[in-house]
Amino acid sequence: MAWSQRYEGRVTDDQGQPIKSVSVLLLGESNRPVCFTKTQADGLFRVSVPQGKPAKNIMFSCLNYAKDTLSLSMFQQGQTVILKEQTTEIKNVVVKSSRIRQTGDTLDYMVNSFRQKQDRTIADVLRKMPGIDVDKNGAISYQGTRINKFYIEGMDLLGAKYVQASENLPADYVKKVQVMEHHQPVKMLRDVVFSEQAALNLVLTDSAKNVWQGMADVAAGTTANSGNEWLGDVKLTEMLFARMKQSVSMYKYNNTGKDIGKEINAIAILDDGAPTEREVVQGVEVNTPPLDDHRTLFNETHVFATNWLFKPSADADFRIQIDGKTDHTKWGQHTETFYVDVDDGKMVVEEMAAYRNRSQLSADATYQLNGDHIYLTNTMKGFLHVENSRGNTQWNNQPVTVRTKPRRYYLNDRLHLIRRLQGNGSVSASAYVSANHLPSRMVVADGTLQYLDADSWFWGASADRKYRLWGLQLGHAIDYQAKQQRGTSTFQALTSDFCFETHQVKVVNMVSYNRKSWKLNANVGVVWLGQRLDSVRSNQSNLDINLQAIWQPTSRWQFSSTYRQTVLPIDGWNTTGMSYYTTYYLRHQGPNGIVVPVTRNISFAIKYKDVMKGYFASVHVQWNHKNHQRLYRHSIDEAGYHSMATSMETDMDGWNILSRLSKTLRWSRMFMSLSCHWNCNTGRILLNEECVGNRNAMLTTNFHLALQPSGWLSLTADSYWLQSVQHQDVNDGVSSTHNSFAHLLKIYVMPGRWRLEWNNEFYHSNDGSVSANYFADVRCFYKSMMWEAGVELNNVFDRSNYQWFRLSANRRVTVINPLRSRELMFRLKFSF
Repeated sequence: MAWSQRYEGRVTDDQGQPIKSVSVLLLGESNRPVCFTKTQADGLFRVSVPQGKPAKNIMFSCLNYAKDTLSLSMFQQGQTVILKEQTTEIKNVVVKSSRIRQTGDTLDYMVNSFRQKQDRTIADVLRKMPGIDVDKNGAISYQGTRINKFYIEGMDLLGAKYVQASENLPADYVKKVQVMEHHQPVKMLRDVVFSEQAALNLVLTDSAKNVWQGMADVAAGTTANSGNEWLGDVKLTEMLFARMKQSVSMYKYNNTGKDIGKEINAIAILDDGAPTEREVVQGVEVNTPPLDDHRTLFNETHVFATNWLFKPSADADFRIQIDGKTDHTKWGQHTETFYVDVDDGKMVVEEMAAYRNRSQLSADATYQLNGDHIYLTNTMKGFLHVENSRGNTQWNNQPVTVRTKPRRYYLNDRLHLIRRLQGNGSVSASAYVSANHLPSRMVVADGTLQYLDADSWFWGASADRKYRLWGLQLGHAIDYQAKQQRGTSTFQALTSDFCFETHQVKVVNMVSYNRKSWKLNANVGVVWLGQRLDSVRSNQSNLDINLQAIWQPTSRWQFSSTYRQTVLPIDGWNTTGMSYYTTYYLRHQGPNGIVVPVTRNISFAIKYKDVMKGYFASVHVQWNHKNHQRLYRHSIDEAGYHSMATSMETDMDGWNILSRLSKTLRWSRMFMSLSCHWNCNTGRILLNEECVGNRNAMLTTNFHLALQPSGWLSLTADSYWLQSVQHQDVNDGVSSTHNSFAHLLKIYVMPGRWRLEWNNEFYHSNDGSVSANYFADVRCFYKSMMWEAGVELNNVFDRSNYQWFRLSANRRVTVINPLRSRELMFRLKFSF
């Protein structure tokens, strides 16, 4: 058939979001249909007019949107057509917008349907949305998998630091939360490279857009005991969400136990910068109890952050992020630690009183061009961290003075370019470089001063070519990664050093098949790994395999499985035979040799959702196997805990099972979730010069309930069960199992403009591993149109300490932590 003319364009909603599966109909004389098509996932359409069948109008229609008809004489090529939302009447029955609505791979959660009266930020509401989970650090997951993007009005303002928005953006600023399943952030790779991760997009209300918003939350008070101490909690934020510019800035101060510094931490899975060196020397190690920070943290913290995003064009944006903090923390604790990996076991009793001063500054700059034919992004990051810890401790009745001064500095840059070719193929190239410097000074357990300097460089480059052939997506890639680590230690008037280098070259062939409900990916390649530790060299090669299969028989069910085999480059600080302290009492000495561990990973996941009934469920099962894991000989003396590598090796296996079920009901805006996480690691340890089987397992179960039975009453409840198991295959098996429980109940009574809160927490165990403790906090607030004011009383019964038990891979620890005393605070909130 011959065609006379072709029309192209894009269809979006009134928020600028593309609409998939919109019917596009060309109409001729008497509005008779001439030809027909549907929009793609990105809202684009292309329709051609057959010869001899002239068309006059073009009509757009989609369920839950108003029809729109345009004259072709007025239509411009590439035009964007905006459809307005509307309810649909079917035979006198009105189909109302549900709490959750699904269009293609996008789910719309209506915020007002889930928000309860006491909710203040959008994070409070996200915690009540089925399928969405927010952990204690603010990281967001959907159906058990971390999101890969957090957008506000379709713009990525905050990158990996989106907690600044989720924990501070008022809930009444957000109209709906969109979850975009299988989100591919690179526009030209959508429907080409599949993603299992989802993205989150906040659609704001009209009143929250194109205007500067300022908010202040100021509280002052005192400890309600004989040693009165003045307390403060200050939060100042500004926000702007415009079409071509966005900004979020804040300043916070707190000395009431809130961990406000977590808001400027990057969520690791979203951090798109170059690799950086890990912290080699740490400050004073603290055992943190399983309580909220405001009960155990004795802090004085200042945090500031400013984030700006500018859009010079529709496909380009430039982002600047600067943040920093200063923190002064003090603590005391009593610990009794039994080391199971020391011959015949060893108990260490420690009494500590210490403080820590930390300052850090971070700056990021990112330019991104995300078009239909080209993708370009460049990210530059700089970071500095300065720490000074001081204290005194009793190590088995031996007085020890603690002094640590670790520093950390890095500067890096990453560039990534993708170009679309004719025939729907693409080529890409990327490169990165990272410079790191970590000097430190520390007084160790025997009073000796250690100077330790760590310097490292990371660099790499990669390129790939993708194309279609016979219905398959094929590709070839080459990747090069390298690092150099240098360390120098001065200890007891002796200086030692090491130099470690690794170079890795990977050549991979890629095949993808996407057909209806099936998605299959296979990446198979060869890895060459060259490593050098001082004068010792090693060259090895191995297979690199990544297989993935996804089956989605219906819109409700999804099954996926993966197999991954790869070679992991080792770390120079774990390999060197140089002896050094990582904390004031932990001394490490590696094997002074090179091994090449291979890791294998098999995972399986099942995801289910019923949007109409509000059911969401997911199960993730993962198995990991690592070989060539060195065995260490451990000992304890007056100079601390020593860990020395031997020539013996072992294999390690790990199991990880995560499941979650959530359900929402219209009645009382009820939300329920049940989650279970089981983790188990097996291997061997060296004990009395014999290899002994060792297994550590942890089971965490949580039930959450939130409901608002009336406009003046809301309830939220949580129950936790934690089981820890440590088992050694010695003397017919030695096991230690501990169970602990926590129950939290929050009651909100809200008559009119008043809000009364009563928070209850109860911790206990059936084996004495956790002391039974009940905590209560009460608050009373009054809210007007312009401001909100109230009074808070925390730790009503003035609990002074908390005893608990912790199992780890090689320790059994009993800890007694002091608690913050009863505190009285007066709070005022207002907008400006």
